[in-house]
Amino acid sequence: MSAPDPWVERVRAELADVIDPCSCLTPTPVSIVDLGLVRDVRRDGDRIAVHLCMTDPMCMYFVDIASEIQRRVAEAGWDGEVAVEWDTDADWEPARMTAAGRAARQPARDRLLQIEPYAARAGASG
Repeated sequence: MSAPDPWVERVRAELADVIDPCSCLTPTPVSIVDLGLVRDVRRDGDRIAVHLCMTDPMCMYFVDIASEIQRRVAEAGWDGEVAVEWDTDADWEPARMTAAGRAARQPARDRLLQIEPYAARAGASG
């Protein structure tokens, strides 16, 4: 087994500080790592690829997340290519969150579970 690549580890550390843009609108912002969006980080020569699994196929913040990752990795000293790829084959689910991510989001989830579903409030029937 080969030793971990120090640049891959450094990129992973930078990713832990990239906050999910949607969670910025809540009282408990969560990183893309804690949210479970990071699927993989790989280095191939002078190219680092970050593979993400987005929470929604219509996510309009992918470009912002990718730009933030590229900026942070460049500021960390990487002078090669940083490719941020959207893994469209992977579906995000809450189980992908880290324990820290779940703990941060649990109070908001608990509040939401107390709200009667919109369809029932609106009188819609299935």
